[in-house]
Amino acid sequence: MAITERRLTAILAADVCDFSRMMGENEDRTIKNLRTCRELIESSISSHKGNIFNTAGDSIVAEFGSVVDAVNCAVSFQETLRDRNSSVPETSRMEFRVGINLGDIIIEEDNRYGDGINIAARLEGLSEPGGICISGSVYSDIKSKLNLEFGAMGEQVLKNIAQPVSAYKIDFGGDPPTPLASVGDLDSTPIAQPASVPEGAVASSSSQSDKPSIAVLPFDNMSNDPEQEYFTDGITEDIITALSHLRWLSVIARNSSFTYKGQSPDVRKVSEELNCRYVLEGSIQKAGKRVRINAQLLEGATGNHIWAEKYDRELENIFDLQDELTSTVVLKIRPELERIEFKRTQAKTQESMDAWDLFQKGKWSIYEGAGGVYGAIKWFKLAEKADDQFADATAMRINVEAVSNFLFNTSFDLQEGYNKLENMRIRDPNNDLILTGMGTALNYGLGRSAEALELFKGAIELNPTNMQAQRYHLMCLIWLGMAEEALDHFERIKAISPKDPEMLRMDTRRAEAYLCLEDFKEAKKYGEIAISHSLTIWPSYTVLISALGHLGELSGIDDILEKMRNRIESDPKIECAPEQIISTAYVQKVMPFSDNRFKKIYLSGLEKARFPK
Repeated sequence: MAITERRLTAILAADVCDFSRMMGENEDRTIKNLRTCRELIESSISSHKGNIFNTAGDSIVAEFGSVVDAVNCAVSFQETLRDRNSSVPETSRMEFRVGINLGDIIIEEDNRYGDGINIAARLEGLSEPGGICISGSVYSDIKSKLNLEFGAMGEQVLKNIAQPVSAYKIDFGGDPPTPLASVGDLDSTPIAQPASVPEGAVASSSSQSDKPSIAVLPFDNMSNDPEQEYFTDGITEDIITALSHLRWLSVIARNSSFTYKGQSPDVRKVSEELNCRYVLEGSIQKAGKRVRINAQLLEGATGNHIWAEKYDRELENIFDLQDELTSTVVLKIRPELERIEFKRTQAKTQESMDAWDLFQKGKWSIYEGAGGVYGAIKWFKLAEKADDQFADATAMRINVEAVSNFLFNTSFDLQEGYNKLENMRIRDPNNDLILTGMGTALNYGLGRSAEALELFKGAIELNPTNMQAQRYHLMCLIWLGMAEEALDHFERIKAISPKDPEMLRMDTRRAEAYLCLEDFKEAKKYGEIAISHSLTIWPSYTVLISALGHLGELSGIDDILEKMRNRIESDPKIECAPEQIISTAYVQKVMPFSDNRFKKIYLSGLEKARFPK
């Protein structure tokens, strides 16, 4: 029978930084480096009288009878690992984060349970790469016993931990240490973060996502008819409601913004009083059967114009018109807000970024070409670290990892990612980004395109401006053999957000749709457009080559293959040789064909074009 006891003990939790990426790059090398680093760590734990009780994956969890021993152990092996990293090639370097907590645990045979362990694991997540993060209970015990310097990180809200936990960073060797604070001042001592490496960034003082906010002022009724006031107010209220569906945007409630009705307030004053970053205002004039709407988006702090547009419409069905005007205004505003938010983020120093800023950096890194995918994943991870309730960042990271497996021959664990998003969906069922991430994991890694299609449809219903969901929805339709339905949807997507970066990827989708329909001339046309874009990827070349094969136009294929090879070689995200991708076998392996007819058309075109087998 198991003997259960409780014990106050020091728990050390260590984990490899960026382990999934390293495994995706080179599994054998990563396992070899992990084995070497673990030997160093385990040796230090043993010499400091510690006991390892968990080594799942890339983590190590150990207990110590003495807090001093636990901290000395962590400092010792972190310094040893730092020395090792300085003497090996960059590809073989491995950094660990460490968290240490002093707490009560439950012991049952070889198993250990309790918040004491969970807190150590959460603190490890707050640590810098190569650093050590300790709880307030550990700090209180060692502050006068060890010649170390500390920096306070303040009260931290840790996932699944009921009460906030005070956290401290230990400064040791290498980098200039944080000045030792007096006990009375320590709670306000800032932690200096490295500005050059994204992996080290943390949130600002707030752990919450500092989303942009907008106030929609009541549109002015410029008609001579006072009875049209209801129409004007209805448009304003509809815009407020529609904007509130953009999860990343905080919208000031109608009751607050309507306090300015009938006034001509200074936008800067509105921004200050309502604490909003942007203000949307406008006017509506109805004359006979024609309606004119003027709308303008302003930056609250300065009053500067960001966007303005005028709409003239015939008034036939007032409710249809109201819906059309509302959706048109909202669809125009979204890309403008996203662009200005990205510029605002770019102007910030990295250490001052909050979770929202880090999320924005990740979104735009996707479109930076070479290195963009790994950069995006890093930024999303930092956003998750800054705010562990920020589901959007997790969803976007898994989305990018899924596409990376398809395009760049990486090996992110998509089943694990899908399971994580499935749990998040229970708490947040109306999050379109969660549905998008689940769909990409199913489509690219788990071979379940039909289920993915339903998830993308659900995401689009929640947010029609989710352009990634729109694009993946099209891809699923094509690979399921529903190309005509996909083509019908293209123009609607273009009308939604013509300036969206995602539109640059749509020409490849069009080429695939026409190839599926055996309209090889149109497939060639859009394939040639696709490979001319800066964001072109290898499927743009293969669909073009397949179309040319069917057309019997073989004379220019060698040049296209050379361009494809150069594109792959110049992309640091693709670490395998071009020959591993430039092959029919690879295309057949990674393309999520769910329609055998389309698969046959695609591959037979490559065969006719003498594409490498």
